[in-house]
Amino acid sequence: MELLPAVLWCFAVVISVNLCCVCVIRGRFLQGGHPPVRPVSWGIVGLHLVSVLLFILPYPVYLLICGDFSTQARDFYTRMGWPSVVIVVLCVAAQLTLMYLQARRAMFTEMDERLKHAGK
Repeated sequence: MELLPAVLWCFAVVISVNLCCVCVIRGRFLQGGHPPVRPVSWGIVGLHLVSVLLFILPYPVYLLICGDFSTQARDFYTRMGWPSVVIVVLCVAAQLTLMYLQARRAMFTEMDERLKHAGK
């Protein structure tokens, strides 16, 4: 039981990193020029919401079951509270930034396609 909040938090970090990797790949940020990019899918938006909920979940879980923890576990979670919150904020900010940048590149792709069709 003492590991449950840490496992939930680590699971959320893994989902967040995966979501960021998907956005980098689909947004084609590593390619030069202006390659065609598709908009952010609803599945990615849903995964973002799931990751935010999973990031929030360990904190109330800890508060609900911390009475059963050993003093070492409580001290560990107390020391790691603020650093974990900083990492959560950075992960969520990275997700939002990458999704925004992908959506912006997709908007430029759509604009280029419309201008090509207008010129014909």
